[in-house]
Amino acid sequence: MSILTSVTSRNRHALWITLGLTFAYFFVEVVGGILTKSLALLADAAHLQTN
Repeated sequence: MSILTSVTSRNRHALWITLGLTFAYFFVEVVGGILTKSLALLADAAHLQTN
């Protein structure tokens, strides 16, 4: 395995972890915003989706 393949694989793995954490944070904000009727949390979740 070449160094480039190893680096690409490691970067892809880090990207999937980051995307998973971002989605989890988004999900918690949406659920929390709905349960507490917090427009601030819902707006922050919407803002998170636009980034």
